[in-house]
Amino acid sequence: MVAALSIPGLRDRTQVVSGMNPRATLRRLLLLLLTWSVLVTATQAQESTNNPFPNGSIEDLISNDPAFAAPTGAAPETATEAEEAGDGETAAVFEGTVIPRSRTGAPEPVEVRFRMSPEDAAEGDTVTLAITLAVEPGWHTFGLKEGPDQIGLPTLIEIDAAHNLRLKGKLTPDSEPELYKGTDLAHFGEVTWTQQFTVTGDGGYGVLGSIRYSICDANTCKPPKKVPFELGVVPEDASVGPGAISVQEASDSDPAGAESVEISEFKLLEAAPPANLAMNLVFAFLGGLILNVMPCVLPVIAIKVLSFVQQAGESRGRILALNGVYSLGVISVFLTLAALAVFLGKGWGSLFQDDYFNLFMAAVVFAMGLSLLGVFEIPVPGMVGSAGGVAHKEGLTGAFLTGIFATLLATPCTGPFMGTTLAWSLDQPTGTVFLIWGVMGLGMASPYLVLGAFPRLVHWLPQPGMWMVRFKEFAGFVLMGAVIWILTFINRDLIVPTLVMLAGISLGLWMIGNLYDHSTSRQTKWTVRAAALVLTVSICGFGYWMQAASTHLPWQEFSTAKVEELREEGKPILIDFTADWCNICKTNEALALNRRATISFVEEHDIVPLMADYTHLDPEITAWLDAANQEGVPLTLIFPAGRPNEAIPLRGPYSQGTLLQKLQQAVSMESEDSGKSNVADNEDSASNQARQPASAAGVGVVR
Repeated sequence: MVAALSIPGLRDRTQVVSGMNPRATLRRLLLLLLTWSVLVTATQAQESTNNPFPNGSIEDLISNDPAFAAPTGAAPETATEAEEAGDGETAAVFEGTVIPRSRTGAPEPVEVRFRMSPEDAAEGDTVTLAITLAVEPGWHTFGLKEGPDQIGLPTLIEIDAAHNLRLKGKLTPDSEPELYKGTDLAHFGEVTWTQQFTVTGDGGYGVLGSIRYSICDANTCKPPKKVPFELGVVPEDASVGPGAISVQEASDSDPAGAESVEISEFKLLEAAPPANLAMNLVFAFLGGLILNVMPCVLPVIAIKVLSFVQQAGESRGRILALNGVYSLGVISVFLTLAALAVFLGKGWGSLFQDDYFNLFMAAVVFAMGLSLLGVFEIPVPGMVGSAGGVAHKEGLTGAFLTGIFATLLATPCTGPFMGTTLAWSLDQPTGTVFLIWGVMGLGMASPYLVLGAFPRLVHWLPQPGMWMVRFKEFAGFVLMGAVIWILTFINRDLIVPTLVMLAGISLGLWMIGNLYDHSTSRQTKWTVRAAALVLTVSICGFGYWMQAASTHLPWQEFSTAKVEELREEGKPILIDFTADWCNICKTNEALALNRRATISFVEEHDIVPLMADYTHLDPEITAWLDAANQEGVPLTLIFPAGRPNEAIPLRGPYSQGTLLQKLQQAVSMESEDSGKSNVADNEDSASNQARQPASAAGVGVVR
């Protein structure tokens, strides 16, 4: 029956459904018949009256799909073929090139090359495995490691078997991946990974494995491909243990057997090259030094140095000793933070991935920014205020305590900047953490050491004045920018409630900072503080309840049966073909699909949204993509109500405005059909029957 032509007949051209002349109708019918015959030949399936994909056709399509088979072709000989030499003996292959092909048989914009050299190494010699992935301009692939918020599927290298080889050193790329769109680590152009092995025996050597990769351009991401390779001599019984050992899996794997122990070291393949520790130390020192220009810190330098000069009676040795001990107090605070980073470790680091912890951090930094802008003043604890007196009374001990308290006093200005270092140090080795934090503390303490050795330099320090107030206010705006940066890591659903929360915090702190002063009675102070707390909590609670409004389309799971059901009911349908490894798909979802205006339009016009998840290369979805002449994702199809054989496509990235325009086009087509239906009610039944097959004659794509 012609109903089975619905999806396979999908094609990328404008479908005319009314007002056709006989010649145009004939051409259309011939084209549909030709398309149907090609599909039947490819899938060797039988028609089905209820499913646009007859039973068995999907399996046949995928089993014959060159994209899922072992790649072949390209010069020189491919790495996956069993080459025959002369008398039928199998020749060892040490290099090969693979140009994968799409489901339609067309070459893809990527080339994979394998090489193991030298070919005649003896026992004890070193051989090198090189795997090269080259993409055409405009395309990119992904690195072995994940980016900060990786969406694209990372490249995966697996070793299935190795013969007479022992791992030597680490897998090294010839170029480091670039951060793409702030989320993915990507390679552009050509990248080569090399790994050295030591030959451990006679009788030949070789390696058997595969590389899985994914490529994207600005408009689409092609389905992941897996390319196997076999280089050198690999007997059938050669193995690395129970199953393949991959770069990602090796860190948790310990296969049994001598060879498996060697290959299990493949976990080193993903190890990042050692960071330049010397450069990090330089930046840590400069970072600590820069902290001294914060308005909370700069006045302390001159005051404390002059205090030590007076206390020491102009004795340079005594001045230097007091400043040195004071600096140790400063450094001790930084080493304490290093200890927190080490002992709290991953448990602390996981907090930075939590939305509500980020909300807390945003609130703290926002309050610090308000303090610098003069909305309120952070009170100084009495023990800190009297620290100067302790220094005069206790000498070196007092100087040490003063260094600690002065550093803590500077926290409102330096805290957000030190927080960045704290977050970075969570994943570093213990020794590196203490070294970096210690050098950063030394950088902050260095002015005291220099001025202790040369007290006359105090006169070169800037004099206090209005410039300090202005600088403090400028620093407040910097912290407000930091708040905006923190908000980028928060779920979009929480953005508006967070802004309401910050408004409540600003009102409460303004009340505390401006509705009473030091001469106000204690009762009045506590009354104002209580009122500020109640108002702040109330406003924050209001923001929390605002979160109840949904910012996601009411997605339903895609299936061909579901589409057929909705088409029979005459429902308008929105199908989003997406995948977890598709960066462009996530952009469309965030900027166009899951937006309030889109949600309102979909709900108002009773459009049913279906999500077709192509993450695991579902063959049913593959067939739909083929029918739409689409190699990969993203793809969005809009089926107008009452027109099950026509679809409006959206390919690649698109804006919310474009999506709403296409949805409005689908609604307008539905309205036109409704008007025609009213006219048809007054015509005879024969004319009415002539229109009936139009909905099942085939599916066209309306631009």
